[in-house]
Amino acid sequence: MGTERKVSHRTVRQELSLTYTITFLAVFLIALALTGYRQYQRAWQSAQEQLENMGQTAQKSISTMLEYNRLLVEGVVDYCQAENARGYSSREGLSQYLLEVLKRSQGLFSISAVFLQDHYDGLDTRAIAEYGLSPETFIAMGWYREQGEIKRREYPCSDGKVHWEYCENTVYLDRPYFKALQAGAEVVMTDLYEEELAGMVIPMMSIALPVRYGGKYAGLVVADMSFVELVAEAQKLNSVEGHQLCLVNQKAEIVMHPDKQFLSQSVRELGDFDDAHLAQAQRGEAFTYAASAVGGRVLRHVEPFDILTTGDR
Repeated sequence: MGTERKVSHRTVRQELSLTYTITFLAVFLIALALTGYRQYQRAWQSAQEQLENMGQTAQKSISTMLEYNRLLVEGVVDYCQAENARGYSSREGLSQYLLEVLKRSQGLFSISAVFLQDHYDGLDTRAIAEYGLSPETFIAMGWYREQGEIKRREYPCSDGKVHWEYCENTVYLDRPYFKALQAGAEVVMTDLYEEELAGMVIPMMSIALPVRYGGKYAGLVVADMSFVELVAEAQKLNSVEGHQLCLVNQKAEIVMHPDKQFLSQSVRELGDFDDAHLAQAQRGEAFTYAASAVGGRVLRHVEPFDILTTGDR
């Protein structure tokens, strides 16, 4: 006969105790995992909400900045129209008014007023003959910032002199914002572009409004925001550590970013911009783009932004 294995009650109790212990540990680990997962979900949801709020706050801040600058330009337009209505338009008076506007707004790089020939005070034809200037000469006056100082825009002309109120260069007249306003647009917000001024090539965005006398187009007032102002605003909006926010136009180009090297670049230069969001930009939709690192993953949020859709410069 074979040897029978005797099992003591103590052995059974030990095995049952071990089984209970293993079961308890398994349940505990599952509960811990579920708790961790729920905490991760809550953290992820909180990060999403924070990112959405960041995008909405950024849009309000950018809109406020742009609207403030638009109102400054509108004030100059009102000044020009009021002067014309009372039958007295002073070039020096308008120039000084532009200077005061630029002094009041730290967010602007420059501001200018441009008028078609004989559409401001009717003295252009006589002055052109007197100075020997080109028949295409028009009025252009304005101010800009350079290294902490405000300087008057000046235009070298064919008489060998530099004028502050006459311009033979068609740089303003050739810009799409001039033509768009002349065709009837009420306001133009440009894309980011480059202007050469005082030996510098400066990336900037512009807001331009028309000046009309008796309902007829006479010229425009244009305010420029350089990359310095745009980067400063973006840096302020990117003050939350671990977050990144930028403004992308309808051409999928970055127009506001805390690092100036990204300005005018494709959103692909950000490195983490996925095809779905890129396709949205390429459909002609401007938007703010916010990203945040959460738990080793990148969370993204895109918010449509209509204020840049005029797109002419």
